[in-house]
Amino acid sequence: MEEMEKSQWLDAIIDSSYDGLWICDKNLKVIRINKASARINEVAPADVVGRNIMELVAEGVFDKSVTVEVLKKKTSVTMLQTVKGKKKILVTGNPIFDENGQISYIVTNDRDITELDRLRSQLQETQELARGYASKLSELEFSGVDLSNMVVKSPESQRTMQVAIRCARADSTVLVLGESGVGKGLLAKLIHRNSDRAGGPFIRVDCPGIPEPLIESELFGYEKGAFTGARNEGKPGLFELANRGTLFLDEISEISLGMQSKLLRFLEDRESLRVGGTTPRQVDVRVVAATNRDIEELADRKQFRKDLYYRLNVVPIRILPLRERREDILPLILYFLEKFNTANHTLRSLSPDVIDALCSYDYPGNVRELANILERVVVVSERDRIEGDALPSEVRSQSVLSRDGARTPNEYCLREVIKRYEKSLLARALEHYGSQREAARALGVSQGTISRKIRKRDDARLHI
Repeated sequence: MEEMEKSQWLDAIIDSSYDGLWICDKNLKVIRINKASARINEVAPADVVGRNIMELVAEGVFDKSVTVEVLKKKTSVTMLQTVKGKKKILVTGNPIFDENGQISYIVTNDRDITELDRLRSQLQETQELARGYASKLSELEFSGVDLSNMVVKSPESQRTMQVAIRCARADSTVLVLGESGVGKGLLAKLIHRNSDRAGGPFIRVDCPGIPEPLIESELFGYEKGAFTGARNEGKPGLFELANRGTLFLDEISEISLGMQSKLLRFLEDRESLRVGGTTPRQVDVRVVAATNRDIEELADRKQFRKDLYYRLNVVPIRILPLRERREDILPLILYFLEKFNTANHTLRSLSPDVIDALCSYDYPGNVRELANILERVVVVSERDRIEGDALPSEVRSQSVLSRDGARTPNEYCLREVIKRYEKSLLARALEHYGSQREAARALGVSQGTISRKIRKRDDARLHI
């Protein structure tokens, strides 16, 4: 092979390398660089060949030189370089010795690891956030709370559970507020199970379900012969039966003003007087009341006694409707799917379109409606994979599914749901704690993670 052909062949090999190659002599003068190195270091070969490495360091082409270290140590050296203040380069320098054992050339191999470092940082951020989310649940789990049948993924649900658990350890009257189907009864049971009364009875009273003429005798009981049709032996009321336990008065706003007066008297004196009786009985019971109406507004309109409202409203706990805590929807879907699969000995699964549709629905009936929908599709579906046509029409009409089953743009895809969850959690944390440092501490991540995510959010707004 002629010398010209050998030179061209060697040039082709050097320039075909994906990694950058620098060749310097023993005086630190750059002999040549290949195309990859020109790309990685953002320099033109003509601007660096023939120049001293130390001049390039002084000009900020890169922050330090592996070539200098190889010349000092007379061995291979690997280090990280920063190019022009932004790129991170993994560099390895190798000495080439002459027949006298002296360094004659230094060959440097460099590789751009900026993207790899970015991915590593992204993974670290994700892991930090995951640990932060998990720590929020751990605060509840480590307090001895049984959350096996509760879904508390959203920040709103976690705060609600934390308030409920804290007040469970006291003996105060609790007023649970929220729309029908949000889980007010479940929260009342949680309070009872985590209180000192857990060993006593938990009695639920559906106030609208008891006819008005009977509600007093049901709550307070009656004596022998109190009225026509009364049992000969009399009957204890629900307050007596709940002694040393918890009485849950569901939809308390539906009882009459006259009955409200008797209830107020009981809450003040903790004495239950049976219908037809003359001797009150001392009762040790905790009252948890709930309503789906604006009870304060009812009190202002004189449809509910204000003094009773104040007596009940010692510890108010509001449960938001499901449409205002959408981060809970997907975990609830998975929870109920597993529950009804187990109950019906099935192996149903949901298509991505069905999950998107369920996540985008507003649920006027809240968690109860979501549970009913999941139970219906699991029981009725003829196929193990549930498709969009199995969903109720009201869910399909409000979802990303069109009438013919085709998908509209991916506004509610799983990835977007998760992205919105993180975005809303970050916004609420910043609003609540007032600073990035405090928000980061509460979420269990670094301040740098919070700062980067804010920048990403702002950058996204600029491109809208």
